[in-house]
Amino acid sequence: TTGTDVYALGVLLYVLLTGQHPAGAGPHTPADLVKAIVDIESPRLSDIVTPTKANAGLTTANAARRTSTPDKLSRLLRGDLDTIVAKALKKNSQERYASVTAMAEDLRRYLGHEPITARPDTFAYRAAKFMRRNRPAVALATLAFVALVGGVVGTLFQARAARIQRDFAMGQMSRTEVINEFHEFLLSDAAPSGKPFTVNELLDRAEHIVERQHAANDTNRVELLISIGFQYSTHDEAARARRVLEEAYKLSRGMSERSPRAVASCALAASLAYDGELPRAETLFQEGLGGLPEELQFTFDRVFCLLRGSEVAQERGDSQEGVARVQAAQRVLRHSLFDSDMLEMQTSMDLAEAYRKAGQNREATSAFGQAAALLSSLGRDDTETAATLFNNWALALTQLGHPLDAERMYRRAIEISRADQAEKTVSPIVLNNYAKTLRDLGRLGEAADYAERAYAKAQQVGHQSAINQSLLERARIYREQRNLTRAAAMLAEVEPRLQRALPPGHYAFASLASEQALIALGRGNLQSALQLADQAVAIDEATIKAGGEGTYYLPTLLVCRSGIELQAGRRDEAAADATRALSQLQAGAQPGTFSCTLGRAYLTLGRALQSQGKRDEARAAFRSALENLENTLGPEHPDTRAARQLGDLESQPY
Repeated sequence: TTGTDVYALGVLLYVLLTGQHPAGAGPHTPADLVKAIVDIESPRLSDIVTPTKANAGLTTANAARRTSTPDKLSRLLRGDLDTIVAKALKKNSQERYASVTAMAEDLRRYLGHEPITARPDTFAYRAAKFMRRNRPAVALATLAFVALVGGVVGTLFQARAARIQRDFAMGQMSRTEVINEFHEFLLSDAAPSGKPFTVNELLDRAEHIVERQHAANDTNRVELLISIGFQYSTHDEAARARRVLEEAYKLSRGMSERSPRAVASCALAASLAYDGELPRAETLFQEGLGGLPEELQFTFDRVFCLLRGSEVAQERGDSQEGVARVQAAQRVLRHSLFDSDMLEMQTSMDLAEAYRKAGQNREATSAFGQAAALLSSLGRDDTETAATLFNNWALALTQLGHPLDAERMYRRAIEISRADQAEKTVSPIVLNNYAKTLRDLGRLGEAADYAERAYAKAQQVGHQSAINQSLLERARIYREQRNLTRAAAMLAEVEPRLQRALPPGHYAFASLASEQALIALGRGNLQSALQLADQAVAIDEATIKAGGEGTYYLPTLLVCRSGIELQAGRRDEAAADATRALSQLQAGAQPGTFSCTLGRAYLTLGRALQSQGKRDEARAAFRSALENLENTLGPEHPDTRAARQLGDLESQPY
């Protein structure tokens, strides 16, 4: 009906003037919209943009240029525009404008400073409108002068703003053109015809060319160096990445442009964090982000810095801050004009990884699934980005206690990354993570092979974090192979490296102490094993209390200590630790799912209950252990067989 058309135009005018739908911030289901139309009175325009509300009135670029504060925009909308829109949005269609023409006539009257029909016709109202149209002659000259001065100032201001925007756009276009030409040169002219080369060889060529070429300006040179350094980081060339990014940072210090200075600071911050220089990394991140105004043209730079800042926070063990910084990057992106599927996919990946490091593995697997769907829709599910996604997704599955699922995901990451059967091009992090899963599945020979390859590759490329992780993993594998001397040597090598790279109290020291406890147990030194197990739990508990990473690891430490306590004859303490581990695992478990971590906790609890002579309770624990282990490790895994045998034993009569 005509009333429907008038209502629709009222909605459109409302959105144009405030940047919001009358039904409020979205998203909305159809049912929500119907309820809003029929039952809920829409706020007046001038109320939407008051300082106590969200800055909705400033969300459009046009409104932002016209009014610098919500107060000014509120005053502009108050009065006739409030009345016109309110009449168009009346719940009773009979109370709306009788026709679109009538609504248009009132808008024309508003623009012409004439009385509108929707407002009561009072003397004061007509007088104000008349004075607005017909200024007294004595004031006209003054107003004309003020208007002239204001016009000149406004023109100069607009000219300055236009010049800034023009220069920014031209600079961006120039830098984009330089990078495109540089990449085209690398892929065509720089590579000898018909000769194969690796990505790292291509990056070497890129670095060499940038060193030799004469850049038109320092900004372009910094952009190229950051691009090369970031690619080195992606391909685990940590030492080269740092060298190039240090050069970009130093060069950017002599520049006045905010964008390259900030991006160079944040890129170097992430590189330093991976190298263990955490205080300087955080300082550089704060320096970079703090140097960026909250203006539209700096959107990408703010997102870049927040994502790099999340990596810095995660490396220092502040997992909650890591999540918060990715979420802040998502907000900046979604409130800008530049959101896209690619950027959404990248931030989803980063958020999933931040969740994983915070121990929020269910949230992590959900976010990884969303990122994978976006990646597939973009046709990039066989790229290096996909390999990174599958590796991190597999880590979350491992932490959930699903090693069989994780093993398949790691295989997919390796298949994407490798250029030959020897897997020389695969990241040392992926190789080491795969080794960890193979160990979990009891495939110790394969696990040792992959862990040793990860260590060799990490040393080759200078990836310090990967070196530390592979040393720890090799220690675990050698211990399970009963090679305690070699396992202890790995721990002796990694301990001073961790002390140099990580802040005191990092959860990695809990992992180190727990592994030392198991080696002491293997050597028959029960007292030392108990002390080290206590130390491991205490470190992790303190880390969690301080908001750091390590929540997911605590049940494993408790199960480890329970096993040692049982060996030492401390049956009650063993049962208490196993029960506590189970309680924590069950609190975070999704109903109807299985976990090998949960299965091992049940297995340890069953042994403790068995030692206490509680046969019925022990038998129930062994049954639960078998169900979880069989579904996550397979029927022939040693832990699965142990749960089956112990359960059968407890089922036998005395």
